[in-house]
Amino acid sequence: MFAREERYFKAVYDSNGKLLNIEYIPAPWDKPGRKKAKKTKSLKLYYTSWNPRRTELGKGLTRSEARGRKHFEAVVNPDGSVSSVTEILPSGRRKWTYRLKPESKDYTIEFHSSGTIIALDKVLFNDAASEVRRGWKAIYKTRKDGRPKQVHVEDRLGQRIYFYRFNYSASRDTAFRGMMIRSEYFKDDKSAVGSHETIFDKKRRIIKQDYFDKNKSLIKTVIHEYRDDLKEKAIITINEKGEAIERRIVPY
Repeated sequence: MFAREERYFKAVYDSNGKLLNIEYIPAPWDKPGRKKAKKTKSLKLYYTSWNPRRTELGKGLTRSEARGRKHFEAVVNPDGSVSSVTEILPSGRRKWTYRLKPESKDYTIEFHSSGTIIALDKVLFNDAASEVRRGWKAIYKTRKDGRPKQVHVEDRLGQRIYFYRFNYSASRDTAFRGMMIRSEYFKDDKSAVGSHETIFDKKRRIIKQDYFDKNKSLIKTVIHEYRDDLKEKAIITINEKGEAIERRIVPY
């Protein structure tokens, strides 16, 4: 066996294809103490999925495997840490980029096309404050467990457009027990836009959502009733007067 004459990266994966470690292996001539011609560059790797809360990447892909399918491109520093993750659509178009902060669970998402922030999370965000444009950024400030506590949306110039605040607690509704997330949304001047509360059951399924206007008056309630034997659920919309105005059956 002959020694490799060039420097290279040694990547170690587990049995599921998850990246465990990246080690820089210098060439025989590239000894410690010797002046380097240039700094080691970052490495681009490709994955099937990305969990920003846990900062976990899914199964690894080769560049050819990633081409033509939705995937995530991770930029990995020489020390093995991930500096950014970009979602890339099957067409090759970039959707958004997560930029991570060293030694912090906070991160920033840069949008590469116009759309709605609801595409990031249908539970946390609401139509009343949702517009995003190319070049805008969503700045996430997180709790110790990685869940967002605030999200600020800024334009290309760094001007805040709107922001969200989140609170996590147990539901006080005796008819709907479970974990509750309260989302509040505001304009740049801190004036209220509205809020909503989402309650989850033990299986982490949505069972109730209450929507409020800027004055905290109830707008509507949406109840989710699950029928596990039929693999379907009824979604019932109730207006501010307590009247059911819509009922839909959807599979799950």
